[in-house]
Amino acid sequence: MHSMFLLGLVSLTLQYAMAFALALLGRAPRWRPAAWFAVVALTAGFYSTVDAAGALWSVTSAQMGWTFRANLVNGTLHAGAWLLFTHLQPGAHWRDISRPVRWAAVLGGVIALAVAVSPFAVTPLPGEMLYVPGLGDPIPRAEFAPLASAVTLIPLAFFAVSGWRFFQRWRAGEPGTGFILIGFALFMVAVVEEVLVASGIVNFIYLADFGYICVVTPVTVHLLRGFVQDARALDDLRGHLANEVERRTAERDEARQLVVEQQRLAALGRLAAGVGHEVNSPLQYLRLSLDELELLPSVRRDANAMEHLGHAFEGVDRVRHIVDALRTYSRPTGSDSAPLDLRDVVHAALRVGASQWRTDVAMEVDLEPVPLVRGHEGRLVQAVLNALVNAVYAVTSQPAGQPRRVHVRTTTTLAGWAEIMVSDSGPGFSAEIQERLGEPFVTTKADAGGTGLGMFVLRGIVQTHGGHLTCRNAPLGGAQVAIALPPADTVLPDDLHDAVDVGSPVPVLPLRREPRAVHTPPSAPITPEKTASSRAASVAPSGIRMVMVEDDAASLRAYVRGLGAEGFVVQGFTDASAALKWLEDNSADIVVTDLMMPGMSGSEFASQLAARFPTLRDSLIVLTGGAVSTEAEQFLRSDTVLVLEKPISRMALATQVRQRLGQQTEASAGPEQVG
Repeated sequence: MHSMFLLGLVSLTLQYAMAFALALLGRAPRWRPAAWFAVVALTAGFYSTVDAAGALWSVTSAQMGWTFRANLVNGTLHAGAWLLFTHLQPGAHWRDISRPVRWAAVLGGVIALAVAVSPFAVTPLPGEMLYVPGLGDPIPRAEFAPLASAVTLIPLAFFAVSGWRFFQRWRAGEPGTGFILIGFALFMVAVVEEVLVASGIVNFIYLADFGYICVVTPVTVHLLRGFVQDARALDDLRGHLANEVERRTAERDEARQLVVEQQRLAALGRLAAGVGHEVNSPLQYLRLSLDELELLPSVRRDANAMEHLGHAFEGVDRVRHIVDALRTYSRPTGSDSAPLDLRDVVHAALRVGASQWRTDVAMEVDLEPVPLVRGHEGRLVQAVLNALVNAVYAVTSQPAGQPRRVHVRTTTTLAGWAEIMVSDSGPGFSAEIQERLGEPFVTTKADAGGTGLGMFVLRGIVQTHGGHLTCRNAPLGGAQVAIALPPADTVLPDDLHDAVDVGSPVPVLPLRREPRAVHTPPSAPITPEKTASSRAASVAPSGIRMVMVEDDAASLRAYVRGLGAEGFVVQGFTDASAALKWLEDNSADIVVTDLMMPGMSGSEFASQLAARFPTLRDSLIVLTGGAVSTEAEQFLRSDTVLVLEKPISRMALATQVRQRLGQQTEASAGPEQVG
């Protein structure tokens, strides 16, 4: 078994193996070029198969001639496959290759096939043998005829163009093309050597099989290396995707938990608004009744009665404060908000609360410049004060010897918001408490008289300012409460509840009352004469004619009695439609109405007044125990309405009415009539 056979056997084995591997690789997405190069390796395998068969079975020059003919076609097809492969476009489709290149490859193969089957391809050399000492048995000699020798220029041209294409890719810096160029150079040397041997110019064995190994192997390795890199990248991407899925799943679970928290706090907001409205109405006529009792001569002469009356006033005020705290979530920031420096807010909170911390508490203050925020200074001071009081209690409740440090600082967040951070050296939030922070009546200092409304109020104030409240345990121990507020130039939505991260109340409808009988029909006005007090009016009659609209009959009677005692002529109605009907035939100086009423609400009543009695609409006063709908909140933000919160004392309400009428009179008089 001589060297030509062994070389051909090694080459065909490698070529077929690489063709099979590349064909499989070409089935993967983005790897269609590998399938095209499988054709290159397959034609090289055909060439090596013919060489091995010819070396094994050809014993005469005539028998050797068939190998020349077959490999003239195989070599041309192989060169054409190289030409097509190096001109592939990204789509790797036949139609994507330029038409001249396609026609050249096809035409070259046809010409080679036509010449190979003609009698003018090979010239046998009977009796001549190719013998190279040390390289095996002699091989019969044959030569290409001049026509076939000319045809060999076609694959040489194809190889030259393909090599130039790889040279351009190497110049462009494409990785791996340097080794391909070296293999191409060795292949071209082998091809030229084969042509020279076949033409009888050189006396040596045919080295084309060796050249095929040199050129096909680097490209195959280059493609397989790229595939391996893609596989690694895909594996990295799979790992990244798995991590991303895990992260997104955690975010989804966190968002779901946040939604649950929002729904829970939204329910609290609805409950708070409803409680504020329902409690303040009876609290109003309780307050008015207490005002009347306080003025009775028999009560004023009884010290014991006055003491009990004082306790009753204290209880009313306490209920009012609790209801006011519960209504934090549903109360708008108001029109009196202004640009504020949070450093001033912190200083004010520290001054107000200075008397509440013990001397052994180290209060550390670190105030950096922060963007101005827009808000209500008093309410923000209250929010910071609540956070400071909680922090001071946390550190002072620890055993003796433990550090008692409270640190308050102002910083600017990455989002450009102003932030107040209150941290302490206390025990931090327990898991049970941290889950319920912000709920009303949840407290860690019940033994110290805490009501559990501090954090609830704090969260509500931050929320109504469009901010974020974050409560967490510090990594090194202690609790941290961060209040982040948007800068003053940030445009917030009309409904600030939509701008917060947790506890966003949703609009709700007014609570419905069960029907109940009243002593006075809704259509009939309640007058001072019908509900006259047993005592005389405390002031001289002012003659101001007032229309009072209040759906709660007991509250309405208390209003009529109290305002009648203040000297007003009051017509009371439990139904807004009846009040409008009465005004068609009667005149009034001012109208006072409740906000949340069944049937026609206070805002709808105001719209009717604006259309039918614009002067009364301009002087309208609205009493509210709490706005429990988005429409009501928007109405309360109007600059054209005076809003008074229940419960209000008789004297305070009378004073506001007189001031309202006085302002309206001055506005209508004009500058030339004033003073």
